[in-house]
Amino acid sequence: MNLALGTDSVASNNTLDMFEELKTGAILQRGVACDPEALSGAEVFEWASAGGARAAGAGSTGELRVGGQADVVLVDVTGTAATPLHDAESFLYYAASGSDVTDVFVAGRHVVRNRRVTTMDEDQVREDVRVRVARIKAELLAAGDAPGIPARKS
Repeated sequence: MNLALGTDSVASNNTLDMFEELKTGAILQRGVACDPEALSGAEVFEWASAGGARAAGAGSTGELRVGGQADVVLVDVTGTAATPLHDAESFLYYAASGSDVTDVFVAGRHVVRNRRVTTMDEDQVREDVRVRVARIKAELLAAGDAPGIPARKS
């Protein structure tokens, strides 16, 4: 059986933070088993990397190997949550968060450098999203079809 960890949208995890998924997966599995050593960090990472790739039909991606895609995430281990750093693996699935990621390489391409996306203008994307969401909310409210969206008070 292939096990995979991931996040599909804000419907299940508003942060879309894979480190949060690692932590939740590890804690739940250990709790269900009533055993704090029910699985290793390597197993949790397998679920989130190669297991996730297999579940998504992406073949052998999710593995760091010669000839592979070279998808790599660099994590800052100098922050408060990592101090003192007794066990890097444990830090990654119990204390790290997406904000600890400094650099990301996808298929060998440096797509996040020093916590900044290199492939697009993040500020412009955020502004575009704000404008579009406001327009969609206004249209839904005007149509009376906006469950869960509070009406603006005049």
